[in-house]
Amino acid sequence: MDAPVRDIIANFSVRPGSAAAYGYRNSGAPLAKIARWVHADLYGLPLAPQPDHATLRELADKSYEALDGDERQTVLDAAIDQLPDLAALLDRAALWAERDPRTPNSVARQLSQAAAVTRQMTNDLTQASRAFNCPAAKPTPASELPVARPTPAPTTRPARR
Repeated sequence: MDAPVRDIIANFSVRPGSAAAYGYRNSGAPLAKIARWVHADLYGLPLAPQPDHATLRELADKSYEALDGDERQTVLDAAIDQLPDLAALLDRAALWAERDPRTPNSVARQLSQAAAVTRQMTNDLTQASRAFNCPAAKPTPASELPVARPTPAPTTRPARR
């Protein structure tokens, strides 16, 4: 079979003799989902994978408690780690929007732009998070600052008549 697993749907039906007992219902689901159900049932595992990282709400709460640069960078890095997943999700949603004839073309374009902005934000925040561990810069004394000299106002001649 040449079809990828994500494109295969398994359909189940009951035996004809017992169909009435089950209301003549059939069911089906993507094969990958059925495999997760069977695997979870066989080994006693949860159906949904448990998140390894804190939710954004938890990170927002931790940000109020972060006092030093290391704690602040840890919170920011944990948020930054989730942004590539968000970009991938937005890319997938843009693909869905492109393939769905009911969705306007502008929606797919907006989702693609949002994914690009998310990737750029990831890069910018990665650079910004490094600033929390950098030593503070010494302030420049006022005597060493360059002095701004006023520029003379341009002189204009009155217009000839």
